[in-house]
Amino acid sequence: MGQGNRLPGTLKRTTRSPASSKLESRVSPSGPIVTILSHLLTLVFVPRAWAAAVTLHFNGSRAHKNQLSPIIIGYASELILPKSFLHKVMEGMPSTASHPPPPGLNYIVVIQPSLGILIVALTGSAILVPLLVILFFFSTKCHRRKPIFVMNVISIILGLILGISFTSIMYQGITKPSRLLTRSHFVFPACSLKMIPIFVENILLFRLLIVYPYRDTPLRVFISIFFPLVCIKIARVVDVGIFIYRVISPISKATPNPITVIQAGWTHQIALLKIESFLQVVDNTMTSGLFLYKLDFWKILVRQQVMPSVNSYRSYTSTIQGLFWIAVSNFVFPVLLAIVELVFMFNDPSFLHGMILGFVNAYVSIVGVLLATVWAATARWSERHHRPASGRGNNGLSTLRFTHTDNHNIISMTNAIDSPVGLSPSTEDSYSPATASHFVRDDSVALDMKRNKSKAAGLI
Repeated sequence: MGQGNRLPGTLKRTTRSPASSKLESRVSPSGPIVTILSHLLTLVFVPRAWAAAVTLHFNGSRAHKNQLSPIIIGYASELILPKSFLHKVMEGMPSTASHPPPPGLNYIVVIQPSLGILIVALTGSAILVPLLVILFFFSTKCHRRKPIFVMNVISIILGLILGISFTSIMYQGITKPSRLLTRSHFVFPACSLKMIPIFVENILLFRLLIVYPYRDTPLRVFISIFFPLVCIKIARVVDVGIFIYRVISPISKATPNPITVIQAGWTHQIALLKIESFLQVVDNTMTSGLFLYKLDFWKILVRQQVMPSVNSYRSYTSTIQGLFWIAVSNFVFPVLLAIVELVFMFNDPSFLHGMILGFVNAYVSIVGVLLATVWAATARWSERHHRPASGRGNNGLSTLRFTHTDNHNIISMTNAIDSPVGLSPSTEDSYSPATASHFVRDDSVALDMKRNKSKAAGLI
């Protein structure tokens, strides 16, 4: 190939004297070795780049081959090659090694991880859109003013922003490889990816605050419950902030390949992510355990045997469904994913795989919290539009009864009585102080259930 037909993005060939060639061989004796090593890394560690390596080896020029080296080494770093080794390899490359591919082309090793993250981000965003529509469709004007509803809407919006921002970054990385991304492009997506699960889990903390209200809970018990949980939340936020700063701050405009910088930072700062995942497991376990303990979940299962009426059975079933969705969606799924992330970090510290798991964790946390809210909204909508002939619906939320003075009967499955309690003519003759106390007790239960109806509904 002549000098006039140089490839785009490469340097012109210049005539060098024997003295300068000899000096260059002293300064950079590993030039040919680096080219061979980069191709070996391609064949061994990045199997999908076989075709590109073979094509460039037999048909491309030397400048074209050198362009492939930093991309291959950058993505081979996913396999946890030592940072010092990568730096030595990068230092031995010629100046043309950092040039992008020709216009209209891109490397497979660049497209593959970007496309995987793009698909995960689009899938998560697509799941949130119908959930947002369902949430607004089945909710009432009064329910939309509740803090739980507002926090759910904010979490959905944050999830959509997260998916859109990462989709935009990955799209630019695929279609415009010559445009290098700066530090500002990574700060907001990285913060959103790690902060969204913490924000979403605050919804469960708010539900716990409804179950343990400040006015009805002894001060010592209230502090012993919420002080450790708040400290864990703060520790998680600080831990994530330090991790993001240490990984993103080395990226600058002069960085030829931000992927290598992020991978190096991820590998050296992964201990912070392990701490955050462990704190997430502890946080969710404590919050969900205290929540179910206050609801006395196991006593509800036992009370199934003392529900002869159909209405009580329906109330029991509805309540069990509500508690089941709250427990499973807010505890089981997030904790399992946190454990999976923790195991993954000890075995495969690739930041690309870690980002995909982070996406799954964020979207599962959002969807998990939404399940209970959507279930409650659909139950209320069904009760309003399909009310029984008697005019009294049995929503499971109205059967949740919280007491703070009697630990042996925390939840009552009795139905709220809408009509006042009175004496029928047939019972007037048999009226006694015992029956009077019985009716007074039933009346107090009815009033107590009406007061706790709104409290139980506020959980979801």
